[in-house]
Amino acid sequence: MGLAYNDYLVEFIRTDARPTFVLGCANEAIVYTNIAFDRLLGASRDELLGVLRSAIGDKPSAPKGGCLQTTFWNHQVILRKVALNGGREGCYVGTLGVEVPRVSDDKGGSPTSPEPSQLANPRHRGFRSLSMLAVTHSLSQAQEAVVRANGGSLPSLDWTAPECPIPFGEARKHFNLLHSIDWANTPVGPMRSWSTSLRAAVNTIMYMNQPIVLYTGYDYINIYNLAWGLQVAQERHPYIMGKTVPQAWPEGHEYLVPLIDKTLLGETVIREAALFFLNKSVPGEESYVSFILSPATDDQGFYLGTFAYAVFETDSIIKKRHTKSLQTLGSKLMQVKELGQKSGFWSAILDALDETPRDSPFAILYQVTEDGRRCEYMGSRGLDPKVCDDIDLDA
Repeated sequence: MGLAYNDYLVEFIRTDARPTFVLGCANEAIVYTNIAFDRLLGASRDELLGVLRSAIGDKPSAPKGGCLQTTFWNHQVILRKVALNGGREGCYVGTLGVEVPRVSDDKGGSPTSPEPSQLANPRHRGFRSLSMLAVTHSLSQAQEAVVRANGGSLPSLDWTAPECPIPFGEARKHFNLLHSIDWANTPVGPMRSWSTSLRAAVNTIMYMNQPIVLYTGYDYINIYNLAWGLQVAQERHPYIMGKTVPQAWPEGHEYLVPLIDKTLLGETVIREAALFFLNKSVPGEESYVSFILSPATDDQGFYLGTFAYAVFETDSIIKKRHTKSLQTLGSKLMQVKELGQKSGFWSAILDALDETPRDSPFAILYQVTEDGRRCEYMGSRGLDPKVCDDIDLDA
């Protein structure tokens, strides 16, 4: 559009909720219109342009503050002159102050003011501006499409509303999962009957990147966000959505349910680096999770459910343990006076392994003979010594 020199201005007004346009001072032509303008007056810009030229022609020198005012249909149009890059010409930025749809009379005459019953839904008349968002962030095509479809205003963010357009990508799949559950056949009841408090609690967790689950009601029904599904539930996701804690965690509910029970009377439960075996496909794989259980309340202060926040500590815990294991082994070997003696060197290693069983659940030690032809069995841990024997390397 020939606006490369003032892209910052275009970016600022691009998704402003108000119908806004840029009028070039040199040619008095509309050179840019935003989403809200296109939605309201896209087909009538030439008609508007004639009104604007008349207003500017009557007042070649803008009044104090560089602002001109005129009217078009039922709208008050405000033009503000903007100097770009220190230039004198600049441009006008125009906004339409009142958004009222055109209504033609039955005789096909000029547009008239609509009756109150014909006005747009009052909920959609008060727009929230996205100007600052456009300045600090570049909107994706999907985001801009949502804004455009919503007339330049911020859309609904309610995950419990089927028409919510916001979740994208993997989050959209999780949104579809939430709405695919037959909630009517759970103690929670159909989603349309959910209380405002429950909807607010669900929306709170869905927009969090941290793994969070809401155990709602006294049956502790699982409603969780995408991070919880991928990191905590793992292979149980998506099957445990809408399930009770015993159904979702049959092997761990005897530990978990008593902790959730404590939140019924307002207690917050904190556990640090608790050991779980979450991956059913890899038995024995350790997961260390720090978690907080805290009560969620409704608008009257009564128990609504329990929030569970999870922080994975597995990597840090295992790295610390490995470091400690190496330190233990080094300390044992330092105490050996004569490294050539079996009872010294090898027993020190076996003692170290005994103190760190999680890092070395299975181990077998061999010593190669001086002639390099045999491996002599020196000891083992986690294995039956009867199956361990010397190895003949020439065989």
